Amino acid sequence: MILKYLIDTSALVRVIRGQVDPAWLHYADQAKFGICEPVLFEFVQGSGKREAKAIEAQLLSSHQWVPMSDKVSSYMRDLRRDLTERSMHTMFSLADYLIAATAIQEGFVVLHEDADFSAAARHHPMLSEQRISTTIPEDLPL
Repeated sequence: MILKYLIDTSALVRVIRGQVDPAWLHYADQAKFGICEPVLFEFVQGSGKREAKAIEAQLLSSHQWVPMSDKVSSYMRDLRRDLTERSMHTMFSLADYLIAATAIQEGFVVLHEDADFSAAARHHPMLSEQRISTTIPEDLPL
């Protein structure tokens, strides 16, 4: 299966809570979202040992794992430099930089519900993003 989306924590929370268009829920049920280490980290942070293990197992079984390559740091640096030129570099957390850089590296669209990704994509053309609050694209195979 070819992945299109790397899901950010902001979108994944809404999927888990059922706060998205039912078509997105159907898409998620088919494990069509990619997930990477920073999202997993944000989900287990602050949970106890047992809960963290259960959360990790559930997320890894319901989404496709996207490893972070060695090149992610150079994409992250390029993105940070572009945003710094516009005094926008402080809007992203380290996790957001890593998610964005992984998406750029792998050619994914970041699926999110975070205005910072939209703002960053306006100034960094290699970053593709889509809010999960929008309707699922008609050309997306379900």
